[in-house]
Amino acid sequence: MTMTVKYRRKSKVFRNALISLLIFMMLPWLFMAHIPQTFQYAVEQPAALEPVTIPDFAPVPAAYPVVLQWMPQDLTAVEGWTQTHYPGSLVSLDMLNQIDRAAKEANVNLGILLGILTSEQSMLSPTIVGFAHASQYVANPFDYGVWPGSPFPFAIGAYASAKGAASLAARSIESFPSGVWTGDQYIQWMGFFESWYVNGVAAISAIGDWGQTLSYVWQSISQYVVNQVPTWFDNVTSWINNATATVVQWVTNHKAGLYVAGLVALSAILVVGAVVTGGGLSVAAGGAMSATITLFNANFSAALSAT
Repeated sequence: MTMTVKYRRKSKVFRNALISLLIFMMLPWLFMAHIPQTFQYAVEQPAALEPVTIPDFAPVPAAYPVVLQWMPQDLTAVEGWTQTHYPGSLVSLDMLNQIDRAAKEANVNLGILLGILTSEQSMLSPTIVGFAHASQYVANPFDYGVWPGSPFPFAIGAYASAKGAASLAARSIESFPSGVWTGDQYIQWMGFFESWYVNGVAAISAIGDWGQTLSYVWQSISQYVVNQVPTWFDNVTSWINNATATVVQWVTNHKAGLYVAGLVALSAILVVGAVVTGGGLSVAAGGAMSATITLFNANFSAALSAT
């Protein structure tokens, strides 16, 4: 009898100790919901579940406004803008590279794609959309191909998602005439694109929050990159404009047409001379042509350096 009581007491102690141990081990899980989201940011981008085929599309032609088209951006500066305006954003430099690749293939301005991402998923910022939502859409940040009965898996990857969005942007731009757009045309396109992207219908509509957000991000990023990397801006815009104007002026002043005509004539003499004299005439003519080319290059270089 005594042994039975002792055995029961030991069993009870052992059982209580085991329960206490299990409760202690579960404490981190019980308090996980109260841990600030900043400590939960270790998110890896999941790979696409299966290959995704994006509908064929033509890149935006060069005849359309330049601001709509792709141009090289300093992605480090873009990442800085993103973290400044959308703290904690899960849009990494690697993701920006994938989005920029899709933008280049469609010849669509990167700011337009990032504006779409913001309009769709608030730039994947956990402070705005919540951590669960942001981490879920890392694999499809542009919400592309998501509709009832869609043949695409949800997790198609950042590049495929961006390429799908870029295809819609390129096709929507081509719905409007080429050439320089007026302010009204930009507004009309934005309303059309918003309606098409959100509702899947090609209809002109007033610009809502979606289009306003896209426009703000597109313009803000472009201005930010210009301010952060002035050398880049000078090389892409000012230098080209100034150099072109200077060269055109130089050509006008120095009658470059005569140089070109002279070069053509000397080339013809070389060919004929090589046949007639067996190469003797070509040596003399070659020296004259070399001197002419040197003079031309010197003047051309001087024109460029003056910009």
